[in-house]
Amino acid sequence: YSTLVAHRLIEYYERVVPWSIRARLMPHLLERLPVSFKNISLDFKLRRFLAGRGVPYEVRHHRWLGSFFDEDKLCLFQDWVRPVLGKTYAVAHKLTRECSANVPLNKMLYLDMKLYLEGDILFKVDRASMAVGLEARAPFLDYQLVDFINSLPVDYKFRGWQTKYIFKKMMEDKIPKNIVYRPKKGFGMPIAKWMNKELRNFTLGLFEEARIKNQGIFDYSYVKQLLEEHFSGKKDNRKLLWTLMVFQMWHEKWR
Repeated sequence: YSTLVAHRLIEYYERVVPWSIRARLMPHLLERLPVSFKNISLDFKLRRFLAGRGVPYEVRHHRWLGSFFDEDKLCLFQDWVRPVLGKTYAVAHKLTRECSANVPLNKMLYLDMKLYLEGDILFKVDRASMAVGLEARAPFLDYQLVDFINSLPVDYKFRGWQTKYIFKKMMEDKIPKNIVYRPKKGFGMPIAKWMNKELRNFTLGLFEEARIKNQGIFDYSYVKQLLEEHFSGKKDNRKLLWTLMVFQMWHEKWR
């Protein structure tokens, strides 16, 4: 994933770019970047990238993949919730300590296997496929193959800026190169635009002031701010709002 490339890139950024530019100029440039609601747009990637400065690898990894940063959660939650916020990265810290890899990139791959793959992607695929009676299989996750790949030097996985290096070299003479080396394409949905149009009333309904205050979990003024920034086009708050929307739907059903 691009986050693994970004881990290497940010090392160069912090080593090469002078502190005065990083601390003073870049924040002003970010404020002037036009906001785009396109999936993984340039301004989104730059804002996320720079949010990974000055923190441990495992924290940076989760800041890039997650929705709310620590400073956001202090604004989002009411006082009684805040004492537990310090445990956000407890599992990631624990897994990082347990991992025997010496190269940080391999530690991040281990985190992805334990948290993102095992606890998210595979879980959702299994639920979705079994719901329609479909047996899904992931042959690349044969434990012997996984053990073998884990034993390889990191340059076999990520060489220069080329990801999945050994796999792509292996497939060069089997399928066309324009397929082997084409950019990764995810399954992103235009949620940012939907919230402003088709899902606008639905979104507002989930965040009604009375509902938020009755729940007693979130600070309504901050939620209102997120909505106003997004609807006005001032900020792309899709990840934050979508996370809250899913929680609101879950809470409505299971409270």
